[in-house]
Amino acid sequence: MGIMDALKDWWVPLITIVNFIAVWVAWSFRKATVSPDDFKGFTTEIAGSIEKLENDLSGSIQKLENDLKGQKSAQDKILAEQDRRLVKVEACPDIKTLRIFMFASAEYPDRCQKLKAL
Repeated sequence: MGIMDALKDWWVPLITIVNFIAVWVAWSFRKATVSPDDFKGFTTEIAGSIEKLENDLSGSIQKLENDLKGQKSAQDKILAEQDRRLVKVEACPDIKTLRIFMFASAEYPDRCQKLKAL
């Protein structure tokens, strides 16, 4: 009869006791290294950092939105000016003749000679 035969009937209680000792050592180590005041200070510091980041991000997003609105209004002004100029150009009779000549020469080459006479 060896030591293994003697422990055969006691392995469940021995493993349970070893587990309790391991948990107690880990709990004691945590209590020894992190005090409640340190933990509270650390979590307060993290919460402050997160709040500051949220405020910074919110301000950056608002600034980007304002920049985009400004760019959009500038683009709208440019497009309105281009539309105004386009209406003036389309009203010009020379442009109408040029368009007719371009489309006629591409689609109907035989009619191109007639339009050149005009």
